[in-house]
Amino acid sequence: MILTTKKRAITRTASAIIIVVIIVIAGGAVYFFGVVGPQNNSSTTSSGGSVSRDLVVGTTQKMRWLDSQLISNSIEVLVGSQIFEPLLRNNPTTGVPEPWLAKSMDVSPDGLVYTFHLRTGITFTDGAPFNAEAVKSSFLRDFANPQSLASFVGNLLAGANSSNLAASTANSIVVADDNTVAFHLSEPFSPAPYIFAMENTGVSSPLHNNATLDQYVGTGPFKFVSWTRDDNVKLVPNTNYWNSTNQSPYVKSLTFKFFSSATAMQSALQTDTIDVALWDFTPTQVNNLVQDTSLKHLTGELGRFVAIDLNNNTASSPLNNPLVRQAIAYAINGTQIMKTVYGSTAVQSETLMPPNYPYVTQAFAQAYPYSPDKAKQLLAQAGYANGFSTTLWYSPTQYGEAETPFVTLVQQQLAKVGITVTLNPVEITAFIQGARKGLPPMLSFHWIYDYFGPYQYLWNIMQPGPTGFWSKFMGYNDSQSALLLQEIAQSTDPSKLPNLYSQLQQRAVYTIPLVPVGFLQDNYFTQTYVSGLQVSFLGSSACGALFAHVTFSS
Repeated sequence: MILTTKKRAITRTASAIIIVVIIVIAGGAVYFFGVVGPQNNSSTTSSGGSVSRDLVVGTTQKMRWLDSQLISNSIEVLVGSQIFEPLLRNNPTTGVPEPWLAKSMDVSPDGLVYTFHLRTGITFTDGAPFNAEAVKSSFLRDFANPQSLASFVGNLLAGANSSNLAASTANSIVVADDNTVAFHLSEPFSPAPYIFAMENTGVSSPLHNNATLDQYVGTGPFKFVSWTRDDNVKLVPNTNYWNSTNQSPYVKSLTFKFFSSATAMQSALQTDTIDVALWDFTPTQVNNLVQDTSLKHLTGELGRFVAIDLNNNTASSPLNNPLVRQAIAYAINGTQIMKTVYGSTAVQSETLMPPNYPYVTQAFAQAYPYSPDKAKQLLAQAGYANGFSTTLWYSPTQYGEAETPFVTLVQQQLAKVGITVTLNPVEITAFIQGARKGLPPMLSFHWIYDYFGPYQYLWNIMQPGPTGFWSKFMGYNDSQSALLLQEIAQSTDPSKLPNLYSQLQQRAVYTIPLVPVGFLQDNYFTQTYVSGLQVSFLGSSACGALFAHVTFSS
């Protein structure tokens, strides 16, 4: 999750997202089944005449991190998922958690203990054995980093203290034997399987896990070779990989090539320099490339959430005033932005969650139709009849060539109601660091949804206080939101969830943690000789299956 380019034609229903195949047995334990077990790798040529070759994938996104605990944007998650694997994985077809490095999971009747029964015979690519001790070592290593996104798991554990997460939770991860590890929670948490399926919980080798030395060692289908910053990451197949159904025998090597612009990536694609082009082409480029019969066009899902985030911190006055925030919601014309800036690649949708998520409501669309006059009335009511000045951070190097037109149009729309916006372009690393310090009064917010459920999606935006994540950085602090999130997390009655989620989204209509603008569709292009890419759920651990069935025609 986070600021990224998310998020994809919708190929599943909302029910597909929330269905988890379970068997409930006596005693309340819950077991997950349904993943193909370890098999021997095959190197036979298919009857269709597929040949082996090197695969080069292009993107304009920048790699900041490759350590599983820190990866967050689309390309980082995609590359990381080829190297590191979690205990559970989002199913590439449905997005729901399924067993992966764990062959099964059971939950105690009181919901406080999650026990994972691990697959046997798996090794890391440095030869270290994958076992329960390795799992515990990897999690505690990640918990020791205050910026680790694996802290989503750590903060659930009994004894968790965010100021010293590793030490405070060491006794809450219990190794029963080589193949069994249990996580003891401080309280029941029904969305926990989605958290354990996050790519940020990918297990790293206990022998080689020093990111400063480019030691990226996991159990995945590929092995790390090198990372030339701002140019490429090179991987080769893991010859001892445990699951041949998740590894194409035709990919000789895998290179991710980073381009400085979408124009450069388009040129590389159309001159056969790269085989696959992922994020991000401009809407105009997409329209042109769709007409190129020498290429294949793949549509992903409606995935990237585009919004304007507003800082709630006191220092960001007047933006900490709910009336001002509501005025901005009225002043931003999402329909105009989506049509003008993103064209056919976008859908205007004023919702806090992706439009195909379970429990999503149209609360924002109903509450905030575009109305500059209403925005001016609210500003006057808040004491800013003459408007005010503020700054909007954005990262054109990260979010593509449409980013500057996007924020420019927001600037123009807010100017119509008296709000003077200074645009501040920031390189992505400084952008993330500044945002995590709560520095931007406003920022351009792009998020590819992470497929660990509606609870976690809203929690990231609306959980107040030090236990929150993105909401913490933007100073969101609403006690009613916290209570509703708590009720959802601890609910054991599914019939209550629709009403609780509706109340939470309605609460956001008043507090305005951010202003939704719309969602973008992912568009991918490949050479005609490339087939078999699995392009669903690419913002989650499911993208570990992206290349699993790739074939090449001769």
